[in-house]
Amino acid sequence: MKLLMHNLTKLLFISTLIYMPLNNEALAAVQGTAILQELRFGEVVPITGRCEMDYNTGLFSSDFNNTCPAKTGSPGQYKIATAKNTLVRITPYKFTYAGNLFTFTPTGEVTNGVETKILNANNTTVIDSGATGKIDMKIGGILNVTVPLTTSNSYIVDLEIDIVHAP
Repeated sequence: MKLLMHNLTKLLFISTLIYMPLNNEALAAVQGTAILQELRFGEVVPITGRCEMDYNTGLFSSDFNNTCPAKTGSPGQYKIATAKNTLVRITPYKFTYAGNLFTFTPTGEVTNGVETKILNANNTTVIDSGATGKIDMKIGGILNVTVPLTTSNSYIVDLEIDIVHAP
């Protein structure tokens, strides 16, 4: 079975940049978020267990019970554009699948090219957009399967991240 990540389902100030090619002029003109690489865990074995994806490398560690046999996933990579020198509040949320079959707890980091800050689930991180008005965000996290999943189904994980641009 596959876990499908629905990325950035709760973005404030989302724009048409999502599927447009990125260039500096387009990013400077619009406040929004672009998906550069979608977060994917790939195939998951239908047993209970957990795996943790490193948001920099995509490698799985703490793979209890060999839940993610590929050993490498695809961390999410996003670009946030806003006005220069603007405070941006970023909050990723833990996701629990219906019936508590599994949870996804996102972790990651954001950087403006000068400073880097860690993202943790259910906690708000504030970062200044700096002189460029651009922030890079990487997301990985922990997938915890609490009930063996059915191999004939696909499961969808909603990655929920609030991004609030302060005036």
